[in-house]
Amino acid sequence: MTTLRKHNAVIDDDMSSQHRHSPQPPGTSRISPVPSFSFEDRSEDKRRSRGSLTNDYYNNGSSFIARPPKDRASLEKLDKRRELTESAEKLVIALVGLPGRGKSFIGRKLQIYLQWRGARSKVFNVGKYRREVVANVERKDSGSSASGLCSANFFDSQNADAKRIREEVAKLAMKDMEKWLENSQEQNHGWGSVAILDATNSTRARRQLILDFCHDRADKFGVVFVESVCDDQNLLDENFKKKIEVSPDYKDMSFDDAIVDLRMRVQKYEEQYETVDDDEVSYIKVLDI
Repeated sequence: MTTLRKHNAVIDDDMSSQHRHSPQPPGTSRISPVPSFSFEDRSEDKRRSRGSLTNDYYNNGSSFIARPPKDRASLEKLDKRRELTESAEKLVIALVGLPGRGKSFIGRKLQIYLQWRGARSKVFNVGKYRREVVANVERKDSGSSASGLCSANFFDSQNADAKRIREEVAKLAMKDMEKWLENSQEQNHGWGSVAILDATNSTRARRQLILDFCHDRADKFGVVFVESVCDDQNLLDENFKKKIEVSPDYKDMSFDDAIVDLRMRVQKYEEQYETVDDDEVSYIKVLDI
């Protein structure tokens, strides 16, 4: 099940069906929404085969969501949201979630989709920067190992030294993200550029750091947080297995040792985790991926 919460997002009254189906004019910075599809050309038997629930969702559900409100209070709220919504040719999508919640999967899918739509997009994985720090330490002193920067204890909120390193690594990723966005002006062809910051970003303080970094500039970047929440134990077990298979953090560990370390890492994050619930920022929640 996927739940989307859109804040500061407005559906204009003049957004007719014809407008939604028309292609995005060239030379604009807006990223078009997902195109709508009609089921009217399907036979009745084919529609029945998909089930009434699917048809209700795609037909009745989508038209109900898109219907603009008429009452004064709702219209006033929409006016306020229009004031808060700024056009951003350069957008940062900051992922949020505990380890094993599919953040990197979501980031890659977003990148592929955005590039398909014509926007420039790139994923900045903070874990990759952390592993580069590990490699640099080990190269400087071949007699020592920096593997502790990948173990669960490194993510302990009580570990002051590790916390400082984590913040420095996050800033390195954001600096590279900033350079990439700044250099994208001549290359986006009017479709905009979207940087995807792939990290846990699990506390309000870390998310505020991202907001300050993106907004404290003349041409401030837009920011949308995408939080992945998963409480389905079966899904989590599969996610953990996949993470152990593909993550460089566990390449030299047995599966049994890796799963113990990963579960301990998740526990360390859970001790300090703060969900996204601030309606002053734009965010989307995705459930059980």
